[in-house]
Amino acid sequence: MSTTSEPNLSAPGLLLVLVEPGPAIPEAEFNDWADNEHVPLRMAIPTFLSCTRWVAADDRKPTQLALYNVSALSALYEPPYTTLGQTRSEREKALAPRIALFDRRIYEQLGVPLQSTEKRQGRFVRAVAMDVPPEHQEEVNKWYEEEHAPMLAKVPSWVRSTHYVLREGGVSGTDESLKPARATPKYLAVHEYMDAGAVGTEEYRAAVSTPWTKRVAGYAEAFDGRSFELLRRWERE
Repeated sequence: MSTTSEPNLSAPGLLLVLVEPGPAIPEAEFNDWADNEHVPLRMAIPTFLSCTRWVAADDRKPTQLALYNVSALSALYEPPYTTLGQTRSEREKALAPRIALFDRRIYEQLGVPLQSTEKRQGRFVRAVAMDVPPEHQEEVNKWYEEEHAPMLAKVPSWVRSTHYVLREGGVSGTDESLKPARATPKYLAVHEYMDAGAVGTEEYRAAVSTPWTKRVAGYAEAFDGRSFELLRRWERE
């Protein structure tokens, strides 16, 4: 698995957006804009394969998460995606400056997702971001592929696990207190489940308590895990 500084533009990509609308934007207004304008404009681009919108299942902010899967990382660096900002509607021009936090990240997918043989979609997602020193990155990727993801796959409600490396990110918004205190961790794992109780199962506890997991945790220079529940899903037909 390559984790070099040079992106593989032909690899699948992920656009991850964490948002805290804030008190200046009513929830109904934000959801109407997101569901009926923002997401549809992106899903109209053939390289955008899916979008899922999620709401926090923990007590942390930001409370909104959007995940856009694209067929190739290059789609996020070229038109028509890169020109969407030039043609934004008057509504979006008025809404965007009021957003409390907008945390946008572009990831390159590493390897092939591990997924259930059953045809089902996740209702809950666990997004885990981590930084490790360069000298341990190869071992951490090996741990993820050979032990961690396969053990998580034994959780009864597990759907899929996908591994990513950060390629670009940026944060904006009106609320300085919500902005991260440090740079975004380099690696991201996205785990989808059918059941909110997945992280409380015996199988999940076993996956996060092995000797190898504890060794990898000791390497971590930054770690952040968030849980979200599905709001809405868009899939390309």
